[in-house]
Amino acid sequence: MVEVLSPSTGRTDRREKMLAYRTRPDLREYLLVATDKPHVELYRRDAQDEWQLTNINLADGIPLESLGYDLSLNETYEDVKLDASFIQFN
Repeated sequence: MVEVLSPSTGRTDRREKMLAYRTRPDLREYLLVATDKPHVELYRRDAQDEWQLTNINLADGIPLESLGYDLSLNETYEDVKLDASFIQFN
């Protein structure tokens, strides 16, 4: 599951939606993608059925174990115009 955070929906995505998604036993990974900077929060259910958080930043890839795929931040933010203080992904 992927949620793209925006100023108007960010709080709902972090609370109500996250709680609802976590009740789904088939859901193994959940991503929150920032729109104001290159940052992704990866929540993954571990072997003890607990959710673990990994913060993904500029140089990191996003290891999607449930899909067997590593997504790069370049792919995630392709064609997104970010604040000039961050590296542009072109």
